[in-house]
Amino acid sequence: MQAKLVEIKEALYRMLHVPVPEQRRWLGQVARGYLAYHAVPTNARAITSFVYYVTWHLGVAAKRGG
Repeated sequence: MQAKLVEIKEALYRMLHVPVPEQRRWLGQVARGYLAYHAVPTNARAITSFVYYVTWHLGVAAKRGG
């Protein structure tokens, strides 16, 4: 999970010139793919943590680009 979060953080940093709605659309696709692969009933804590940090990174990117 940490590797994927670092990958998302770096990608969002490279996407500073991209409008925020497009960043959100891209991030939604990435998150849905990750969740589709890793979401199992016993993994709820990790999934909740992943969603929290992805949302946090998007907020940081929006503040930085805005």
